[in-house]
Amino acid sequence: MQKMKRLLCLCLAFSLAGLLTGCRRNVGNTTSTVESNYNDTLSSTMPNTSPGTSSTPPAGSAQNGSLEEMYEHLKSTYGEAYYPDRRLDAAGLTETFGISEELYDEFIAEVSQDNQKPDALVIVKAKEGKEQQVEDKLNAYRRKLLEDTQWEGSKEKIEASRVYRNGSYVFYVMLGEAGDNTLSGEGLMEALGKEIDRGIDAIEDFFERMM
Repeated sequence: MQKMKRLLCLCLAFSLAGLLTGCRRNVGNTTSTVESNYNDTLSSTMPNTSPGTSSTPPAGSAQNGSLEEMYEHLKSTYGEAYYPDRRLDAAGLTETFGISEELYDEFIAEVSQDNQKPDALVIVKAKEGKEQQVEDKLNAYRRKLLEDTQWEGSKEKIEASRVYRNGSYVFYVMLGEAGDNTLSGEGLMEALGKEIDRGIDAIEDFFERMM
């Protein structure tokens, strides 16, 4: 009888131990599941910071470059050989170049106050669909100067000047100096042409940096 009691107690002890072990396993599994669900939720709400991803658009689009920055870039290209020193307002742009307000969104135009220098820089951001009209106005201004006897002594520089278009921006560049007072004829034209090319290159460089 005594032996059966001991056996019964031993069986009860094993049963109780098994129950406690199962409870501990269930608690452990429940904790792991909660932690896993929390980590998954946290990962889905955190921003992606892996290389090559960004929530902001890349800088350097053409729209980020203002007309004033473009003007300063051109002006610095020529340094002391930049002679335009009178900035035109809207009325002056219309009077001098024939470009009225309905043709553009914004502009910068400078001419020289020195009657001996025809130098000029015009930068126009044309309204959509008006680019050709602005270009035509600037070409007409260039032809007018070539026909004006007042500028006979600057004919080579006027001939070297260029109207240039890049997208909605239209430019008139008549800047720089030959650097050699002994030049004449084709030699002078070539030197002045290179000066104008410097300005066109500076414009293209500006747009490339803004892309």
